Amino acid sequence: MLSPDMYWLAFALAAVLCGTAAQFGASRDSALRLLLAWIGPAILLAALGYLDWSAETVKETPLGTYLVSAILTPLVAVATAWLLRRRARRSIQWSAAVAASFFTELGVLVATFFF
Repeated sequence: MLSPDMYWLAFALAAVLCGTAAQFGASRDSALRLLLAWIGPAILLAALGYLDWSAETVKETPLGTYLVSAILTPLVAVATAWLLRRRARRSIQWSAAVAASFFTELGVLVATFFF
């Protein structure tokens, strides 16, 4: 189980991972690359989420939260990078995908604890 400060770092690193994979997937017009850019980080984040969930002594966060975040975060990053692929430079695409990923993670977290 991570400390609260480490969760912020984990969220930021997960957003950077998803944004980088999304930039890779959106760089060519290939459905396979888009699918890999979504599925690859989703599997990694789901596995890391399960490891963190199983390490909790008191289950404060449901496992479903980790899984929803693992599926939605890379999906939003890929969608953002794909929508901006012809409209913006690569650095803007990557920045937007990272920001969208980070705020998706925060949104899932807020929805879990406050609704």
